[in-house]
Amino acid sequence: MSWYDSGPSKPLGELKEEALELIAKPPKRWGAIRPVAAEGRQQTRTLLGTAFFEASLRYAGSASRATKAKGYLRHHCLVDLQVKDGDARATTAREGGGADGRVYGLETYETAFRLKPPPKRWWRNAVASLRAQLTPADASALAAGQLPAAVEAALSEPACPLLPQRRGVATSCDCLDGDSACKHLLCTMLGLAVLIDRDPLLLLRAHGLDPAALMPDLAEALPGEADTPADALDAATAADLFGF
Repeated sequence: MSWYDSGPSKPLGELKEEALELIAKPPKRWGAIRPVAAEGRQQTRTLLGTAFFEASLRYAGSASRATKAKGYLRHHCLVDLQVKDGDARATTAREGGGADGRVYGLETYETAFRLKPPPKRWWRNAVASLRAQLTPADASALAAGQLPAAVEAALSEPACPLLPQRRGVATSCDCLDGDSACKHLLCTMLGLAVLIDRDPLLLLRAHGLDPAALMPDLAEALPGEADTPADALDAATAADLFGF
C-alpha cells in the first residue's frame, strides 16, 4: 500500500455532497456526463455484473483499496463514466475497449482503463460451443438485447478472458498513487461492472464482439427445441474454453 492510498481524505458523506454538486453543475469542458452510483451493500445483482465486479476487486489486490473504491461508488463519487467500445481488430490492451472516468476525491481525478482483447481462437471456440446450446427462444432474447442464461454463465467464469485479469488491463489515473490499481481507477472499473449489471451485452461491446455471432442456426433447430432451456456448460466444455 502506498502512502497516498492511506493518506488524508474527507468523510464519505462530505464527499457525496460535493460530488452531487459537481454532477449538478459540471465544468462545461466536460460535455455530457454520465454519473454512476450503486447505493446499498449489494452493488450488482446479475451473474455477469457480479463476475465483472469481483474480477475488478481481485485486480485491485488490496482490501483497503477495494473498500475505499466501493465507498466512492456508493457515495456518487464516480461523477462521469464514458464507456469505450472495443475493436475486434485490437491485439493489445491499450487498443481495447473499456472506460474513461472522473472520480471525485480530494479533487477530481481522471482515470482510464482498457481491457485486453480475448484470443481470437478462444472467441471462435466459445461461439461454436455456445451456439450449439442455444434455442430459438435464446435467439429471440439475443435479438431483444438480452443475454441467454447459458451465455451469461459461461462468460461469468473467473478465468473468462473477457473479465479483468491482472496482466490484461492498461490503466491510467492522474492521482499521485502511481499504482495501476489505485482506488480511483478501481472505482471506475466497478462502475463499468454496474453498467454491465444493467446491460450484460455491454461486456461484449467493450471487446468489440458482435452478440449476433452467437445466434443459433434456426434452420437446424429440432421441433420443440424452443421449449427446451439451454443447458449450462458441462465441466469438459468449460475446461476447453477457459483452460481449467
